[in-house]
Parts: sequence; structure tokens; C-alpha cells
Amino acid sequence: MRNQAWALKTGDPAVNIEILSFRAAGGYFYSWGIEEQDKLYVSVSQRPDGDGSYEYEVYVYSFEQERKTQMKQFMLDNDMIKFQYNGRSYSVKLQQG
Repeated sequence: MRNQAWALKTGDPAVNIEILSFRAAGGYFYSWGIEEQDKLYVSVSQRPDGDGSYEYEVYVYSFEQERKTQMKQFMLDNDMIKFQYNGRSYSVKLQQG
């Protein structure tokens, strides 16, 4: 079963955008966070890699630029993710999705 994350523009629902689709069951995990100042949505998908550990896929979606970027370098620390985006450093609290 696939889940979806959407960017919703409450003033103009015709502009709603699917940010990404993901799995969050059967050993797959999903967490997300919002960086409010620069209006960023951060998603972390975890999927089993077959040897008992997980592969991570991290995306940052900019609401202002309406652009999704896959992050190759990031650091997870419990429920926080740290990363560089557009020349700035961010630390965002994650929630389970």
C-alpha cells in the first residue's frame, strides 16, 4: 500500500501538489518534519535492505520554490535530522508518519 504526502494551498485548491508517495507498513518506516522559517517539508523513508539494516531516502520540499530535492548527505540523531540545503544548515525535528 502506498501513502502520499501533499502540499495543499488552502486559498487555491487547484494548485495542490503531490510531494511524494511512500510505504509506511510491513517493515517500511516514514517520518517527516517542517522547517517553518524557510517553509521546508523534510521526509525520511526507511526500507529494509535485506541484511537487517535499512536504506534511507531523504527529500526536502520547498513550498516557496515548489521543488523537491533528494538529499544525499544528512545526519539522523534520534528524532532530529541535520542537513545542508541551499547553502544553509538545518536541524529539523521528525515525527512518525
